[in-house]
Amino acid sequence: DQLVLRTDPSKQTKPSDLGSNVPSKRKKKDEPKEAEPQIVQREKDVPQYGWETPVLEDEETPYIETPVKPKLARRTGGKRTFGQITLASFIGTNYPESSEVTNQLSVNILWGHNGGLNGFEIGGLVNTITNNVNGFQVAGLANRVGGNVYGTQLAGIFNRNDGYTGCFQLAGIYNETGTRSTAVQVSGLLNIANGDITGLQGTVGGNIVYGDATALQIGGLFNYNKGDAKMQMAPVFNIANDVQTGQASLLFNRAKQVEGFQLGIVNICDSIVGAPIGLISLVKNGYNRIELSGGDVFHVGLGIKLGAKPFYNIVQFGLNWTEPLDTRVSSERMSWGLGYGFGTAKPLGKAKKHLWNLELVGFHINEGEGWTKKLNLLGQLRLTFDFYLGKRTSIFFGPSLNTMFSRVQTGDPETPTVGSRIPHWTIVNSVSNFEDPSDPSNIRYSNDDFEAS
Repeated sequence: DQLVLRTDPSKQTKPSDLGSNVPSKRKKKDEPKEAEPQIVQREKDVPQYGWETPVLEDEETPYIETPVKPKLARRTGGKRTFGQITLASFIGTNYPESSEVTNQLSVNILWGHNGGLNGFEIGGLVNTITNNVNGFQVAGLANRVGGNVYGTQLAGIFNRNDGYTGCFQLAGIYNETGTRSTAVQVSGLLNIANGDITGLQGTVGGNIVYGDATALQIGGLFNYNKGDAKMQMAPVFNIANDVQTGQASLLFNRAKQVEGFQLGIVNICDSIVGAPIGLISLVKNGYNRIELSGGDVFHVGLGIKLGAKPFYNIVQFGLNWTEPLDTRVSSERMSWGLGYGFGTAKPLGKAKKHLWNLELVGFHINEGEGWTKKLNLLGQLRLTFDFYLGKRTSIFFGPSLNTMFSRVQTGDPETPTVGSRIPHWTIVNSVSNFEDPSDPSNIRYSNDDFEAS
């Protein structure tokens, strides 16, 4: 709460209004009365920990602001002693007031329950503090604090605080903070922040934040934020609301607004400023295209592009009508290819409406059959210019550089030729003897002896 003294200058009595320099004992009826001070009590959202100055809402009437400074959360009330020794729970030197006393030195042989700490505490099993901690806590099993913590906590199993946490936490199993935290949490299994956190979270298992995390989160399995995140790194998955820097995972990343990047096999977000790098990137407001194409390699092609302009994925299917592998068959056979690749799109000119695209795609070519088992790989580097005809329609064209690696045998089966029939024009055509001698189709017979080539 805040008490403010206000005085309205417009209602104050001036000397000229009295008609004489000598004050009259009688008060005239029409004589204005002096304005009485107004005491205004206003409920304000005073910061819990005293780092911000309260802001007044009403500025219509000028007044002098005298805010009441809230007490710092570090203060621990109640009685104070230099030290105490406790055997178990309340059996100690401060009994029966141990839960109300703040100690500078606290030794708990098994389990100690004290009011506060302003120094050092060590416990064989469990340290329990009702109010606040300013200092260092170490316990064989657990540290449990009902208020705020400033300092360091070390525990074999867990550290748990209900209030603000501004400290370093190290636990064998998990760490948990109550409200806002400025902390470094390191655990063997789990770190939990029930409010906002600033700092670092590192664990072999997972990090969970129910507020916003302005922190680096490194999880051995996962990171999950109900609010916003700054940077998340985990092998299984990362999930957050908005991300400031990025997400990196081997499997899955999920966010709404991403100001940085996403790196993983599957990336999902609503919008992204940087690049979603992965095998599949689904960006709701990103660079998503369905295109029909034709060229010398594939007479008809259908492709899907998903991602963002800085980096997008390509899945493409193409058809080609070529001569059959066996020249004894006169009719043409249909060949088809399935490809995957990635590309980037940049604005073309100052208008930024049209684009130029640089793409790299690899295809497995199946010639005249359902699936070609031998190596028949086509690599394609494309530079295209994309001109928009409308909001959702564009036309593109450009050159491509193709490289073919094939072990397919074509022509007469008795005198086969190694190489695909897909390329119509070649710049370089080289054949190397890299066939597998264990393949029966590569065994040749001569009149003199038996040899494999």
